[in-house]
Amino acid sequence: MEKSSTVHNKFFLTLIVLSATLLIAGCTGGDTGAAAGTAGADSLIISIDTEGRDLFDSNEAFLISVQAENIGPVNAENVKVRLQGYDGISSGTSLGTYVSLSPLALERPNREEGLAGGVGNIEWDVIAPYVSATSPDREISLTAAVRYDTKSIVSQKVVIAEASHLTELEARGERVPASPTQEARNGPVGIAMEAPAPYVRMSGSEDEFILRITIYNDGSGTVYDAASERDRVSSIRLSVPSGLTVDESKCDFDLRTSNSLDGVKVLLIDSSSSSAKQNKLRLTEGGYTRTVQCHLQSYSERVNGYNTFAIESEVSYRYVQSVSTTLDIIGTSEGALALEITDPSTTSQRTWGSSSSEEILFTLTYQGEPVTDINPSFDVTSASYLNFTLFNGSTELNVPVSTSGNSYTDGVWNVTVTAPTGTTTDHITLRGTANYLGETAADRNVNSVELQ
Repeated sequence: MEKSSTVHNKFFLTLIVLSATLLIAGCTGGDTGAAAGTAGADSLIISIDTEGRDLFDSNEAFLISVQAENIGPVNAENVKVRLQGYDGISSGTSLGTYVSLSPLALERPNREEGLAGGVGNIEWDVIAPYVSATSPDREISLTAAVRYDTKSIVSQKVVIAEASHLTELEARGERVPASPTQEARNGPVGIAMEAPAPYVRMSGSEDEFILRITIYNDGSGTVYDAASERDRVSSIRLSVPSGLTVDESKCDFDLRTSNSLDGVKVLLIDSSSSSAKQNKLRLTEGGYTRTVQCHLQSYSERVNGYNTFAIESEVSYRYVQSVSTTLDIIGTSEGALALEITDPSTTSQRTWGSSSSEEILFTLTYQGEPVTDINPSFDVTSASYLNFTLFNGSTELNVPVSTSGNSYTDGVWNVTVTAPTGTTTDHITLRGTANYLGETAADRNVNSVELQ
């Protein structure tokens, strides 16, 4: 991708400039720059599926499924997904809120044993939006945004050599082994370490050198910290081995352990650091990179001619990747308003008493969305909005809705009506009509009752 290429090129340019600075300062023992970390890459392969097709009818029910597979070098934790751009697609749950994949954590692949990384899935039962026959077909660009927590890790073995030892080797035509190439396990945020190369030339019994850490967004998505702040990582950690110490006055990190010569020193920049140091967690604009540094101190008693010190750093962050698909919704000749009487019905015929109070259950939708009891523009007790009629041959019998005893629950209306006076010798047809927002709908089922 263009952004990835740009970011990575800027990063290597930074390393060249920084290496040149170190050479001028006389801190290195050779003419090569720091070893380069591998490029970052998305940790997940994401797919979105809509039953293997992209053409749907107005108000058609279908299934949206999203799958994520971890192909990165580190586990992906707290993997969640939400939909964007669903443009009228409805569901019983919020499509725009992050929900957990199953499972929530996706393990990294084990390539040595030929095992693939963890796979997570999620599904939504949805209904396509209403599109009338006179309207153009609706094109929907549906996006699944997958959010996960992960980290990237880099390790570097730094060679430190005493100047006197180097002079002796040079006199014999020998060389100190150069600093090995660093190893990086990078997710979408790459991390690289820069130390003097090919070795640190040490003068006197104590000396210091600069260690730089550069992070950069080389994935296809966006970096967030644990509080979901954009273009900001959660923390950067540095581990300094025994035999070296930290010059805290010249370090962007907070030292969280003892600075004794023995033992590992752990340094952090995180949410508990000062605001000035926390700002160093933000990726800078125009390249999405950030470089932090720390001066480390070496001692001849731990070098003894030359010695190798393994230094490790890691960056923790939240990342959002996205995948999109395009759907087409075809217009329908059916009206925007749909009424369906569910009780009485063809399979549950009712017997009503003459002039008695009875119940009718029905659903009413407008453009696929339920017309509810909180909508002030629909009044079930008004004949201007809702009417029920019994047809006894050519005779129409009005069935008025009561002003009380009516309710709405989970998309279903339950209204109390007054049965007509009289009796019938057989079941007769019950019909309903509704008026809403300039649209009229009639129940399409053959519902029946018998008056006794």
